[in-house]
Amino acid sequence: TELVEHSPDLEVVSFALLSCIPLILVSKGAVDIGVVNPLTTLASCMPTKGLKHIVESAIPGSKNLVVAVLIFFAVNLLASAAPEQAHVTLPKKFAALDPDGNGVLTGPEFEAIVRAFTVKVLSALFYFELGLFGMCALQKPNGYNPQNNDVIDTYWRQLDYRRPKAVALYLALNALILASTVGAALRAWGLSPKSILALGGVGGLAFGLASQNLVGNFMSGILLIVNR
Repeated sequence: TELVEHSPDLEVVSFALLSCIPLILVSKGAVDIGVVNPLTTLASCMPTKGLKHIVESAIPGSKNLVVAVLIFFAVNLLASAAPEQAHVTLPKKFAALDPDGNGVLTGPEFEAIVRAFTVKVLSALFYFELGLFGMCALQKPNGYNPQNNDVIDTYWRQLDYRRPKAVALYLALNALILASTVGAALRAWGLSPKSILALGGVGGLAFGLASQNLVGNFMSGILLIVNR
């Protein structure tokens, strides 16, 4: 900051170089060293297969989120390289992008637009990865035969035997995670789930009437699973 204040001509170069640092960290495997390797080590220390599976389920999402945060900083630092005195006259079809509506996009306005957009993307990605982690953690590892008597193995064993309570809990948790993820992602973009549901009510009614057989078969399948 002091360098730019004393030499304004270096502002673009300084921020452009700073934006390269997060990208270099990603390309050189810093995320694996700082996130993947510690979580893998932590998973190997877990006393049960269930706890190990939960930690392992968090690895892909954690890696993606850290990469996204680094790219977020890179993009915003690069946007900060735009000089304050810079201005671009927008075409009429893009005039809505200008915050003050005068059709002239300045450097600070461009920086604010990029920041607002990337914050929404990062927030939506966070909720998506969190929901994906929850759904993956509920799934039993492939080829694993639960034999222990801890809570997780007992739940997986009852799910394998298609116990009604276990199946109902599994379906309810997945539905709750899915609904929460979609709702949170929509709110991150500034959209109201209630408004979208209201707008889609007529279309949903038409789709429901047109897919009665599909819905009936789906519900029959759930009843067969629950009642064995």
